[in-house]
Amino acid sequence: MTDAMAQNTERLPVTAADAQAASPRPAAGPAAGAKGPAAPRTARRGFFRRTFWSLRHRDYRLIWVGSLFSSSGMWIQQVSVGWLTYQVTGSAFMLGAVNGFRSLPLLLLGPFGGVAADRLDRKKLLFATQMFLMTVTAIFATVVFTGHAAVWNIILFSLLTGVGLIVLPAVRRA
Repeated sequence: MTDAMAQNTERLPVTAADAQAASPRPAAGPAAGAKGPAAPRTARRGFFRRTFWSLRHRDYRLIWVGSLFSSSGMWIQQVSVGWLTYQVTGSAFMLGAVNGFRSLPLLLLGPFGGVAADRLDRKKLLFATQMFLMTVTAIFATVVFTGHAAVWNIILFSLLTGVGLIVLPAVRRA
């Protein structure tokens, strides 16, 4: 045996326990000294711990839960407005037009939302944007529940929602 081969065998782990100790990642399975089905469970627990490690911070948990509810509400709102548009007009074209009006402010004014997110206090801007969207939605809900929903109301609501959505993603990502 040459000296190079002897040096290589000195670095190689001799047993499975040595291999696990030398490994930077925890090994799973019977070869690593685990007993039965406990190894995959331990591996899963480590996976979830690493995956959700950022949730240990209170502020991040708050923004994550708030974003979860806000995003869910926006999706429900988009489906509801589309459904209302189709019930009021019966036109697939108007359904597409309303969604286009919602996206128009994003297309034309999107960079200004990024500038606002960079230059203003993000916490206050996020709060103001959410309050604006909540107010616009409450007014529109009142119009719908009183039976006065018309195409122009829906288009105006979509435009105002689009204006609120200019700032929201930029503030969350800044």
